[in-house]
Amino acid sequence: MNAIQAETVKVRHVMHYDIDSILSLHKRIGVKQSNIAYMISSGFGGPMDFSFIAEVDKKVVGVIIAHLMYVYIPITELCLINGIIVDPQYWRHHVGTKMVNELTNFCRTQNIRVIRALAEVGNKELNEFVRAHGFRPSKIVSFDKEINS
Repeated sequence: MNAIQAETVKVRHVMHYDIDSILSLHKRIGVKQSNIAYMISSGFGGPMDFSFIAEVDKKVVGVIIAHLMYVYIPITELCLINGIIVDPQYWRHHVGTKMVNELTNFCRTQNIRVIRALAEVGNKELNEFVRAHGFRPSKIVSFDKEINS
C-alpha cells in the first residue's frame, strides 16, 4: 500500500451505526472469535463512551475502544483504553497515533487527567506503541482470577 496522507485519515467518535464496520475490521485482523461484539453493542454512546474510529475514504480502518471509568480506592476518574485495532494494511501510517491524539485531546476537554491503556505483557508491538505515546507502567498491579466452570 502506498503511504497515505495524514489529512486523509479522519477520526471521529464512534456511533451506534459503526458496529458492523468495527466487527468487519475485527475479522480483517484475523480474530475469529471474541466478546468484542458484546463489548461494542453494550458500550457505545453516552457520556461514558470515549471511543473513536479512523476512516480513510469513508472506510473504517481503525478503532480505539475507550470508556470513562471510576476505579480504585480512593476513587480515581480515568479513561480506560480497552483496545486499539488498526487494519494491517494501514499499520505504520499513523492511524493509531491520530486516534490516541484525538482521544487525548477529548480527555483534556473533559478534564480527565489519566488515560490507562490495557496491553498484554507479551504483545511487544502494542507495548512499544503505547510507550511511544507517553504511557508508562501504572502504579496499579492487575491480578486476574480465572473461574473454571
